Amino acid sequence: MNIFFLYYTGTLSTTMIPYLLQVFAVLSLLCCSTTAQSYNDTNTLINDLMGTYTSKVRPVETVSEVLNISLTFYLSSIISFDEQEESLTTAGYLRIMWKDRSLVWQTSQYNGVAMMFVPQDDIWKPDISLRNSFSTFTGLGSSYQNVIVENDGTVYWDPFQVMKSTCSVDITYYPYDTQQCTIKLIAWSYLKSDVNLLSQSGIIKSHYSESSTWKLVKSTFQADNSEVASISYTLMLERKPRFYVFNMILPVILLSILNLFTFVLPLSSGERASYGITVFLALVVFLTIVAAEFPKNSDTTSHLAVWLILMVSISTLAVILTIIEARLLSRDDGNHEIGKFYRRFYGIVMFLQCRSCKSHVHRVKSKAATSKQSVMSSDTEDELYLDLKWKNITDAMDYVFFFGIVFFVILVTLIMLLTLIYNPDKVTEEYKSSQL
Repeated sequence: MNIFFLYYTGTLSTTMIPYLLQVFAVLSLLCCSTTAQSYNDTNTLINDLMGTYTSKVRPVETVSEVLNISLTFYLSSIISFDEQEESLTTAGYLRIMWKDRSLVWQTSQYNGVAMMFVPQDDIWKPDISLRNSFSTFTGLGSSYQNVIVENDGTVYWDPFQVMKSTCSVDITYYPYDTQQCTIKLIAWSYLKSDVNLLSQSGIIKSHYSESSTWKLVKSTFQADNSEVASISYTLMLERKPRFYVFNMILPVILLSILNLFTFVLPLSSGERASYGITVFLALVVFLTIVAAEFPKNSDTTSHLAVWLILMVSISTLAVILTIIEARLLSRDDGNHEIGKFYRRFYGIVMFLQCRSCKSHVHRVKSKAATSKQSVMSSDTEDELYLDLKWKNITDAMDYVFFFGIVFFVILVTLIMLLTLIYNPDKVTEEYKSSQL
């Protein structure tokens, strides 16, 4: 630009421009030739280093030297968590770093080449593998992946892996449960005197994609080089319960409400038994479908499973009580005398209903005065219920069974929900907010 400026101002003549341009081009070539890195430079470097290199020997100066290997786990996603087979499938990659003393060079000897890419199978690498693998025992990485080697011998190996590990499941508070799964990596062929696994950052979640079923609320790591070189990454997963609430808990609650109305339907209609059996079968069929999705675990018992069994038991009890009432109602009032137990039961129900027995039975006039006494003899009490019918007994039983089952269902359901929602294993909101 200065040349053209001098030309337009008249300071530079036309005949001098070509010579100045030639000088500028030569200087540019000289500058570029001292800094450019060509294919031959990298090829020469690889040939010099890999000519006598062997991947079968641990890259240390002395045999007694312990090789430190640093690991960092970059978690990408939680693919699945199978409670029935107790396995966790995760995807991510490991940043594995160590020093290889056989791969050191001076950058000045190779035109400033400070880094090179080498196939992972061409150099020594630790045989790190998943210790608690669920299906197959395989090593990390693949033959088509490369490692990065720097001029000071630092090697960076980033194998991407889909790992399926075992994970013991605790279904006590299902579906508000929290599971802890461990991914244990181990240098399989080396002793603690050969390699040492280290980790400074643990699990990095910068590339993590949230699962639609599980929420990652905590992650820890622990290096253990006491016997063999190993490192464990622990994931604390909290289940998202909305799906199970709408598709499992609410339908059972609605079917339980139908059980309550079994005793509202008049027994004389002849449809109460069929109604109760229909509700019972609907509940059993639904529970059969739910059982297919329910975690199969014999070590722990879920509170939800106990609640479902109680709901089925209540439905069974409702059908049994309906059949018993139908049997009592079919009795002839003239041939089957109402016993003392039923008369006392009826009197208690009338007291609970705050009703006067005069509206239901005919009292004997000769005993009207003695009926006001607080304590009555058995003979007087028998005469107070002379016109008591079996229908009155079954109506009183409907009253007791209805409110008794209502109280039991509400109490058990509330206890179950509060136990699941506020379980001691649940991660607190304060801790969640501190992790964000």
